Amino acid sequence: MTQPGAIRFEDVPLPVAGPEQILVRVRRIGVCGSDIHVYHGKHPYTSYPVVQGHEFSAEVVGGDGELPGGTLVTAPPQITCGECLACRNGQYHICEKLKVMGFQAPGVAQEYFALPKSEVIRLPGGFTPEMGATRNLICFQLSRAARWRGEHALGIRFINRQLGARGRDVGLPEGRRARPRLPLLKKVLETNAIRLYHG
Repeated sequence: MTQPGAIRFEDVPLPVAGPEQILVRVRRIGVCGSDIHVYHGKHPYTSYPVVQGHEFSAEVVGGDGELPGGTLVTAPPQITCGECLACRNGQYHICEKLKVMGFQAPGVAQEYFALPKSEVIRLPGGFTPEMGATRNLICFQLSRAARWRGEHALGIRFINRQLGARGRDVGLPEGRRARPRLPLLKKVLETNAIRLYHG
């Protein structure tokens, strides 16, 4: 997107995956409400030009023993530093240098994309590319439903684990409130040791 309301398609070189990255071929992309805001020039934290796309599914190209070629994957759109106080405490959503693909960093609206291996999420067997691209949307809606009902961990954590999401995708602050009621469930469904300790 070169400017609000203007989208340009162009040929670009095939990305080269670095030593800690993996090359994927994007299969499906979801269009989020925030993408619409960018299109209309109403997103306050986006500058142009920008390649959009942050909800997606993709196939591994080449691959290795852990992620063979053709594996259907996705990844969280947040790009964090991993070094600031928030990141060190598992609160990636408030990273001091937080960027989001498609807004402050290039998104996946392109045929091929190089992802950090540490961020790649293998989608469950039986998932279609369409299902993989809507994973974040499903998690978000269920987190809203859980908040409306006062169930601050059950719906959020369960759906995150079932859909291959991570705790940082949605609902991070909610687990703390739920711990008195659901301590065992939170330990079963949460895998980040820092969040378990501080939750």
